[in-house]
Amino acid sequence: MEAVKTMKHHIITLMIVLGFVCCCCRDSKPSNNSTPPDNDGVLFLGEENYSPTDTVYPILITDSTKINHITNLLRNKFVPQEDFEVFNLEEGKYYLLGKFLIVDCMLVGPSGWASNFRHYFIIDVNNRRDAYIMSLSNNINNFYLFDNLTVNSIEYPDMFFHGRVSKHFFDAESTTFKLINTTIETDSLSTIAVKESEKTIKWKDVYEYLVPQVQ
Repeated sequence: MEAVKTMKHHIITLMIVLGFVCCCCRDSKPSNNSTPPDNDGVLFLGEENYSPTDTVYPILITDSTKINHITNLLRNKFVPQEDFEVFNLEEGKYYLLGKFLIVDCMLVGPSGWASNFRHYFIIDVNNRRDAYIMSLSNNINNFYLFDNLTVNSIEYPDMFFHGRVSKHFFDAESTTFKLINTTIETDSLSTIAVKESEKTIKWKDVYEYLVPQVQ
């Protein structure tokens, strides 16, 4: 009789232990609705669903916590080949373009014509590499994803860098600028094609100018 009681006691104890283990295992399993962990804590990013027939434009990131986190990552060599020391990331803007992060910033304390340029980094966060574009225009819709990446930029004409610009260059109401259409391969971020043209633009319009898409 005593043996039967002992056996019942062991069975009850075993059932309690098994029940506790099952509860712990169930609680430790991720929910189907849970959010997957970020890639190195960046957002991130995963594949965006878009049709190859659709144009995808950059989406501004407004969450200050995410922006601060991204800034800290870039300052700490998240993209090994880039040194952001001379760029004002703290006052920059950050965008998502499909699976890419776009950083829009300016130099720290530039002077002269260099102070007019905006600097853009298109970052493949999964592979920690980037493509770099410099432009006078801050119109972010000059960047779009249409199968491959297309980036339109506007710069001073080549003659500006060779000292052949008229002294009235900055005084004129409008002047001729160089428009650059760059096609970038989505997976490798290598440049596929570059097309250049010139257009006369009024100074008051140049910095927000939307470069026409080159088909």
